Amino acid sequence: MGLSTRDQTQCGELEDSSRESENITFQILKEFSSATLEQLTLKPQRLSTSHRNRVRMAPVTDDDQKQRMAQLEAKLAAARKAQEPKPRVDEHYSLANQAWRMVIELVVGLGIGFGIGYGLDRLFGTLPIFMVLFILLGLAAGVKVMLRTAQEIQEQKLAEQADENAKAQD
Repeated sequence: MGLSTRDQTQCGELEDSSRESENITFQILKEFSSATLEQLTLKPQRLSTSHRNRVRMAPVTDDDQKQRMAQLEAKLAAARKAQEPKPRVDEHYSLANQAWRMVIELVVGLGIGFGIGYGLDRLFGTLPIFMVLFILLGLAAGVKVMLRTAQEIQEQKLAEQADENAKAQD
């Protein structure tokens, strides 16, 4: 099953933002690589035999180095912000998804009605009177849920149209 056009554009946008953040990261690393070797190396300091594995960064003392570090941190923050996932907005389901939802709601109503009716018939040892009765009740419940779902869909469509009309008038 293929992706919808909307899904394909979202995937394309994600790939573009990923490439953009990779380019920013590459540029930052390229600028940072021009720093002296002393700035990049970690100098281990032995405090005692129990602290052998501790490694500390050499302190940055020069104002120019501090300024470059601040710029680097700002660029890294911007790159991280670009890579953050965007908050999800309300999902708009396709008509096929909504149709399947309605079909499933109807079938579930029938199935539950059948199960209750069959169980009662087995319990009381009767003819399939309860099964027929509860299948009809399950059908009625499934249709009611389907109609409620259709009403929700219609309200969503009307709200979207009202938003579009309001934007068009502005």
